[in-house]
Amino acid sequence: MAKVLIVDDDRVNRELMSALLEEMGEPTLLANNGRACLDICRSEDVGVVLLDVMMPGLDGYEVCQTLKDDPATNLVPVILVTALGDREARVRGIQAGADDFLTKPVDSGELVPRVRSALRTHHLIGQTQTVYALAASLSSALEARDAYTHQHANRVANYASRTAEHMGIRGRERRDLYLGGLLHDIGKVGIPDAILRKPGPLSLEEFQVIQTHPDIGAHICEATRGLGTVATIVRCHHERWDGTGYPQRLADTATPLLARIVSVADAFDAMTTNRPYHLGVSVEEACDELLRSRGTQFDPTVVDAFLSADVPEMAAEVAGALQMRDVLRF
Repeated sequence: MAKVLIVDDDRVNRELMSALLEEMGEPTLLANNGRACLDICRSEDVGVVLLDVMMPGLDGYEVCQTLKDDPATNLVPVILVTALGDREARVRGIQAGADDFLTKPVDSGELVPRVRSALRTHHLIGQTQTVYALAASLSSALEARDAYTHQHANRVANYASRTAEHMGIRGRERRDLYLGGLLHDIGKVGIPDAILRKPGPLSLEEFQVIQTHPDIGAHICEATRGLGTVATIVRCHHERWDGTGYPQRLADTATPLLARIVSVADAFDAMTTNRPYHLGVSVEEACDELLRSRGTQFDPTVVDAFLSADVPEMAAEVAGALQMRDVLRF
C-alpha cells in the first residue's frame, strides 16, 4: 500500500501530521531532511510527499525539483507546505513541479482530503502505466510475428499523434489515440500466417478473413480495463468516409474522430513502406493519394490537418519522435 511521506525538520510538525493521517487510515513515513526524503522515495512505495519548504541543507524546492527530474519518482505527487499567504513560495513551487500546496499552520480538515486526492491520482497513474505497458507488449508481439510491419504500429501511433496536435487534441484523447495507433492491427494475431504473409494478392475469401481483424482487435482491447476508447479506434480504423469500409460500413462522422485520424496515418505509412504485395512510394506520391482520396476514403478535415504539417520532415523524424514514456505528458 502506497504511503504518505511527511518531510519536515520540525519533529512536532512531522508527528502531528502523521497522527492525523494515521488516525484516518493513511499509513505514513517520516523524514527530517531533503536527502532522507529522496532516499525514501527511491526505496519505498511512496504515494504522495508532504514536503516542507524551509529546511536546512536541501530545501523543499530543490527536493521537489529533484523528484520531478528523476524518471523513477517524477509521477509521485508532491504537496508543498508553505507559510500562509506566501505567494512567492507558491510560484517557486510551481516552477519546481509541485502538484499542490498546503499552508501553515496545516488545517486538519484540509490535510486528509488533499492527501487522499493526491493518492487517488497516483493510483490512477499507476493503472495507466500498466495499461500502456500492456499495449506496448501486445504491439511488439504482433510485430515479432509479421516482419513486414516492423515498427509500422509505432509509426502510425506517431503520425496520428502529430496530426492530433495540429487539430488541438490534447490530454486523455491524445493518449487514447496513441494507443489506438499502436494497437490498430492487433487483431491480426487471429489471422492465419498463410494469409497474413501471403506475398501476392488475396482472394475474395482471404480478404474476408483479413476484414475480421478490426473486430478481433477490438475484442482484445475490450477485455482490458481502461482500453474502451482504444477498442473503438481499433474496430473502426478501416471504415471509410463514403461508407464503403469495414466492418460496419460507417459513413462520415459516424466513424469516431480518433479512428478517422488513425485511418489516415495507417494509409500513409502503408503507402510509403515496402510490403509483400507492393513497393513503397515516395512521401510526395503518398500525399497526392491522400488528396485524391479526400472526401471518399478519408475525412477531409483529417487529411488537411495531416498535410498541414511538414510531411517530409515528419516522416523523417517520426520513427523515434515519441516513446511510450512520453505519452503521459500529452
